[in-house]
Amino acid sequence: MPSCAPARARRSWQAAPLVLLLAACAAACTPAGPPDRTGTAPAASSHSPAAGPVAVQISQRRGQEAKRRFILQVANTSGRPLVIEAAAVRSVLYDGDAAWVPVRAGGTRLGPGRTVSLAVDLPAPHCRPPESSSAPPRSDAAEPGPEAGAVLTVDGGSGPARLQVAAPDPFGVLARSHNQDCLAEAVGRIASLSLDPQLKRAGSRTARSAIVSVRIVPAGGTGTLSIESPAPTTLLGEDPDHPWPRGIVVAGRDAPRTLELHIVPARCDAHAVAEDRLGTKLPLRLTAGGYRGVLRLEPPPELARAVYSFITAACRTRQDGGQ
Repeated sequence: MPSCAPARARRSWQAAPLVLLLAACAAACTPAGPPDRTGTAPAASSHSPAAGPVAVQISQRRGQEAKRRFILQVANTSGRPLVIEAAAVRSVLYDGDAAWVPVRAGGTRLGPGRTVSLAVDLPAPHCRPPESSSAPPRSDAAEPGPEAGAVLTVDGGSGPARLQVAAPDPFGVLARSHNQDCLAEAVGRIASLSLDPQLKRAGSRTARSAIVSVRIVPAGGTGTLSIESPAPTTLLGEDPDHPWPRGIVVAGRDAPRTLELHIVPARCDAHAVAEDRLGTKLPLRLTAGGYRGVLRLEPPPELARAVYSFITAACRTRQDGGQ
């Protein structure tokens, strides 16, 4: 369900200037109709915008990246109640619209001076073709990407009107998500990477380390990917006595193989496991198809349970002076 709050209370709006939309509704609103399917984002005006009915900005909450979701913040600057009936974001980085789906019929009501956060799912990414993968890798750094546009259907009391406006992305949400999506697509063309459901114990059941296995099954095609290194999580660290493998190059026609990662607890405080969300999702720093970034491998449920049990036992051993 979308959340509303006074616009001045949203600190994220202070991180970058908002683009105020429309000089006046009569001058910039058009009757609601079928959306423009050209795929081009509306251009921002080169003039200082006057106050309009709404202002928008792209942001993202913790945990949304893994769900391929982001937030379209919409502020009512009109001085009168508005009803947002439809909203979508367009970018050259993605094929099609990233559309908001209202949770109730008729859209959402937005009072004057208030802000609503609309959760939007990303469409399929528009990635560079495999034959162009010789270009320098693109990074997952959070930098503002190509300008995006938003299309909204808004009713201010005189009937719905369709607005096409620029959508600032000061935190580089779309560019970062696009890099992640295209990296995953490029990796999948070369090999399947997954976590083995079994957690191996290094020695006795109360040993201070365990082994997580990464399965690599090449897809049979051309090209290579590079596993630059695994990365620690909030729960899992590298066993200093057994360094993790690094600089692994995988070709599409290689034989299947398994990487064994010796892990130790990264934290032993009581709420580390209780509040965990990403600690069992193993990050790998990868390069493939002209993209570079980090992909997290989802653990099978039995592996996640085994990791939690291992951390509890290993931390107890530490506290008892057994390390």
